Amino acid sequence: MTGKLIFFWDFDTQWGGDVSRSGTGPKNWGMADFTNTERLLEYHYKFQVPACFAVVGAAALPGERPYHDPKLIKNIYKMGHEIASHGMHHEWLPPLGEKKLGEVLRNSKDALEQCIGDKIFTFVPPYNQPFDFFQKGSISLSERKISKQNRIDIPKLCGMLHQTGYQFARIAYANPMQRLLKLVGINRKHKAKLETVNGIQTIHLNGKAGFSTEALEHLNRAVKKGEFVVVYGHPHSISGTGLQSVEKLLPFLEKINQYIQESKLEILLPRELCI
Repeated sequence: MTGKLIFFWDFDTQWGGDVSRSGTGPKNWGMADFTNTERLLEYHYKFQVPACFAVVGAAALPGERPYHDPKLIKNIYKMGHEIASHGMHHEWLPPLGEKKLGEVLRNSKDALEQCIGDKIFTFVPPYNQPFDFFQKGSISLSERKISKQNRIDIPKLCGMLHQTGYQFARIAYANPMQRLLKLVGINRKHKAKLETVNGIQTIHLNGKAGFSTEALEHLNRAVKKGEFVVVYGHPHSISGTGLQSVEKLLPFLEKINQYIQESKLEILLPRELCI
């Protein structure tokens, strides 16, 4: 059996830093997203791991760092990686409403396509939200409280992505039992399975950002059972000391490369899985 890995980088730039929802206000990580991405391109080339860089559309417009660098985005694409949309300015999607969401999806797609000269297939929601997916038992009380009318949930997002010409999305949700178990310290493993939602091929996140022991367990399981595994990080975070640090990343990439050499793992880009 061969495992299948999809590797994402969420490229927020300073647009994302300005609208951080961490609770401590805006962050000043924009410049690091650009400089660290230059390092990441070297690492991914060394270990032969193509990735999907989910980029805010505004970063592809003319201008200067820490908000813009269309030349770098073109280079990411030229080096064989996929460019996906991560919103236009890293918007929180649940309260936007259909009209505003439509503008965000179209404007981001257009800006990125004009930049790289090719089609954008994939969308990665900022903050991994919406989380609300009633049909799967995933209910976000915070999203419902703040966005009472014309709320954007996962099915509505996917339907609008389909209307706008996207074909793939990364999503995250959990049913009540999974959330309850997590509260009491039992973290039931998510499977990164493909499913079609309102005309969009989707992949479910396995876990949180980073290259922790848990992420390695997901990778090993995927190789052993021939399943999908999804990992992701943020370029600005590799210079830190947390789970997304370069000290965690490099051994993880080395393990991926080992599995590739052993023909136990296949690296896929979302555009290769479009329906």
